[in-house]
Amino acid sequence: MAVAVGDWPATILHPSSGFHDDDQVGGHVYSRAETDTFECTSLYPLASLEASLAEPAAVLAGGGVVGFPTETVYGLGANALSADAVAGIFAAKRRPADNPLIVHVSGREMLAPLVDLDGVGASQRAVIDGLMTAFWPGPLTLLLPKSAAVPDEVTAGHPTVGVRMPSHSVARALIAAAGVPLAAPSANLSGRPSPTTAGHVLTDLGGRIPWVVDGGSCDFGLESTVVDPLREPPMVLRPGAVTLEQLRSVAPDMVVHSGEVEEAPATPGLKYTHYSPSAPVVVFDGGSPEAMSRSLASWCAETSAAAEAGAPTPRIGLVATRPDVVVPPTTARVIQLFDTDDRAGAAAAHGLFAALRELDEDGCTHIIIEGVSRAHFGLAVMNRALKAASRTVVCHEAGASS
Repeated sequence: MAVAVGDWPATILHPSSGFHDDDQVGGHVYSRAETDTFECTSLYPLASLEASLAEPAAVLAGGGVVGFPTETVYGLGANALSADAVAGIFAAKRRPADNPLIVHVSGREMLAPLVDLDGVGASQRAVIDGLMTAFWPGPLTLLLPKSAAVPDEVTAGHPTVGVRMPSHSVARALIAAAGVPLAAPSANLSGRPSPTTAGHVLTDLGGRIPWVVDGGSCDFGLESTVVDPLREPPMVLRPGAVTLEQLRSVAPDMVVHSGEVEEAPATPGLKYTHYSPSAPVVVFDGGSPEAMSRSLASWCAETSAAAEAGAPTPRIGLVATRPDVVVPPTTARVIQLFDTDDRAGAAAAHGLFAALRELDEDGCTHIIIEGVSRAHFGLAVMNRALKAASRTVVCHEAGASS
């Protein structure tokens, strides 16, 4: 079904003191003009989180789309039980119709009508129950047999549906207020880096959606982990905020998808190019600090030298994740995403998408990313970085064959 995309001045619901608690807060409603400027159109007291979300919840209940925060990235939600409403997501994002959506619920009671577990074996049920108990609410999506209530448009015709219960209080409150489960991919134009602030949503979708609920910066910064618990052994289809190490504490035999492209994927992230800024991205992977430093210096020098005579010098932006790697002097802009504790890759996970957008907006002609260890959050970071990349440089030790 063809859906017309409106030329809306998106309304921004922005809490001045945070929506993460249920105390009384104040807020602003901002209207976005064509010039990308914001004007405060009203200032009003918000009696409660539920009251403040009444208008966007009504939009969702009426078949519209709304951008909203989660603990992972901002989502673009619509009634998951309405094929017409879901069509609005695909139209606004310019998303291919064969790319499935994840359905978000506010509680277990909302999940029951969406799935049919009658044919699921006892061992698989035990894995499902264990994962839900350990990681719901939270950034874990489970692929389960869908019921007839879920339109094929949500699952791209597959018999399974990805479902999750977000931990973000605004997300769950919005779903509950709408009274329907929300199909919600990331709230960006298809192929772009996922949004981690309301501003990112407006950069991509301003004028294409009527509402964005501003919950501040997302806590994690990468999309949810997707697990297929129906396979034996259970499989991570997309790494995310729940790490493989954590999953194996519940399902010790958990394995990870190879990452190969699938022509008919049952979950997002397995077919199309994702997360890409306008500038080409190069990922430098592996090696000691010395090996990566040499590789970076060599690539930057070659790239600068390759500019045609009279052409502007390439503006190289660097996403630095390793404090022990030397930054090349030809780098024009550096964004540091160094871990401050022992959670490998946590800083890079939180800041990667925002960094890609920032370097793009800064006019960088090339963006390079220092790869991280694939342990813990690093597995998800490298999954996203490599999908965004047009090229990968493997950093070899001195004297090693290439």
